Amino acid sequence: MLLKCVQKTLEYLIRRLSIHKFNAEDFFIAVLPYHESPLFPRVYRILDMKSHLFDFLSGVKKSETPVIRSTLSVQCTKDIGLLLFILNAYRRMQEHHSIPVAHLTLLCAIVVDMARSGVMNEEYVRALISFASMGLSGSSSELQAASLLILAQVAINVTLSNDVITACLNNAFRVKDISMSQLVECMLIITRNNREYVLPRQTAEVFLQNETLQRS
Repeated sequence: MLLKCVQKTLEYLIRRLSIHKFNAEDFFIAVLPYHESPLFPRVYRILDMKSHLFDFLSGVKKSETPVIRSTLSVQCTKDIGLLLFILNAYRRMQEHHSIPVAHLTLLCAIVVDMARSGVMNEEYVRALISFASMGLSGSSSELQAASLLILAQVAINVTLSNDVITACLNNAFRVKDISMSQLVECMLIITRNNREYVLPRQTAEVFLQNETLQRS
């Protein structure tokens, strides 16, 4: 996105197809991982964003200054609507192709910031667990890693129900090429912070039958 050839392509799409008007939200998501670069305010200044979700960025159009990550993290903490907007956009990406690593990196950083702030109510947990479950059932190793990180961060902050933990682990255990080291680390974090959880026998059998485990 930061390459000159890519930016030239974007300029062409803006001039010929007006993507800044007709695809404003998709354009916003595309450049969001580059919020700390000069590209972001240049793009945001011309976007036709009608939703109140983006009111916190009103100063960007005036000052044309990049946005630091903590600003996004704090806003996601204040308004779950922004977090849901990002998660839903990522789901659409995954449905049509895959989620770029830059986008997953940003999401993980935001989730870590939110976890450190200690603000994770039931609505936030439900949204993040739902996304992590989707990611764990996918074939992208980057998405799987991001989903495990999200699950671990949630588990650190709240006590999850046994059913939720089992459902997430079942999804992860069925993935053929999942990173076993990352999975085990996530399991350790979950069990350390949810001490009453007992792995069901059927779930344990799924884990032992995992092809990656058997090859390791």
